[in-house]
Amino acid sequence: MSRRLHQNYRRDMSRKYKILVVDDDPDALDTMAAILETRNYKVVTALSGLEGISKACKEKPDLIIMDVMMPGLDGFAACKMIRENKEIKSIPVILLTGKGMVGDMEKGFAAGASDFMVKPVDWDILFLKIKKFVP
Repeated sequence: MSRRLHQNYRRDMSRKYKILVVDDDPDALDTMAAILETRNYKVVTALSGLEGISKACKEKPDLIIMDVMMPGLDGFAACKMIRENKEIKSIPVILLTGKGMVGDMEKGFAAGASDFMVKPVDWDILFLKIKKFVP
C-alpha cells in the first residue's frame, strides 16, 4: 500500500463515526447509545421522528438507527422525509420495529430504509448491519 493510501486509511480508522439513534422509549435509547459508545461510535439521540429529522440536519450523522413505532411521526414517515430532504437524503437509515409484522420490511424499504431489523435487538446482527454503512 502506498504511503499516502496508508495514511488515509489510518485517518479513517481513527475517525469516530456519528450515529443518530431515534426512539421514543428513553430506556431503549439509553441502552442503544451506551452499547454503541462501547464500540467507539459518537452517539446523538432523539425522542421522536421530527426531532430525529431536525438532529439529522444539524448533526449530519454517518448513520441513523430509527424505531418504527413512535407517536406522531413514525419511523416510516420520518425515513421518507429524510429521503426527500436534499441535505440528509444520502444518510443510511436502519429501521427497527418491535412488531415484525408481515409487510413492515417492504414498507420500510419503500420509505427509503437502507436496512431493517426486528426487535429485540440481536447486537451481533445489528453491528454487522452497521458495518455495511460505517466501519
